[in-house]
Amino acid sequence: MLRSHFEPSMVSVVLAVSCSLAVALSASEGLADGASIYAESCASCHGDDGAATTPVGRALGIPSFKGSTYTRDQIAAILTKSKSHAAIGLELGDADLVSLVAAINELAKKP
Repeated sequence: MLRSHFEPSMVSVVLAVSCSLAVALSASEGLADGASIYAESCASCHGDDGAATTPVGRALGIPSFKGSTYTRDQIAAILTKSKSHAAIGLELGDADLVSLVAAINELAKKP
């Protein structure tokens, strides 16, 4: 019979660390996906930095994300219910919406 070189408490620690890393990687992958969606679908109007200083952003009076106080729920509602986003054909699944909202929220935090 093979014996384990790990104490039961050590196995618990290894499992807890592994699970934490998996959750952290999933969260960062989601943010990366949101950033990709933003770059592909949003940056042409809202700008790479969310400041909306693009020609289209200025012409349409698109608000800047910089320093915005929108909640995640408000951002999600704007993305899913606004006529302007529907007009450009922005259709997002639940996971993509969560990732995109997280990416926009990160842009809002940057100085």
